[in-house]
Amino acid sequence: MINIKRKVGQEIVIGADIRVRVLGVSGKTVQVGVATPAGVQVLRAEIYDAVLRANVDSIVEVDDLT
Repeated sequence: MINIKRKVGQEIVIGADIRVRVLGVSGKTVQVGVATPAGVQVLRAEIYDAVLRANVDSIVEVDDLT
């Protein structure tokens, strides 16, 4: 993991076509904007993990039926 300090309005670039901009800071909360090409999905980590777990659980349930 890389740790980069940015101020409000500043960006980091991932690859050639993903940009993450710091939009604001309020206490311990940071608001970021993510610009990606069409078709690139951006999810909060907890949502991604929940979807992944649900997908794995559904595969296990189907395997139990056979």
